[in-house]
Amino acid sequence: MTGHGGRRRSAGITPSRETGMHQLRYHYASVLLDAGVSIRALADYLGHTDRGSPCGCTPT
Repeated sequence: MTGHGGRRRSAGITPSRETGMHQLRYHYASVLLDAGVSIRALADYLGHTDRGSPCGCTPT
């Protein structure tokens, strides 16, 4: 069985932070925020423990 990186490579996508799990989490968080989920609820859902900084990055 081929891992996720192997599947991306065979599709011509170079595995990286921009094409992996980090990007998927970022996209999912953006979709939930756009749908009206609060940052606090999103932070809890994603498992963030630092309440002072639930996202660590600013969407553009």
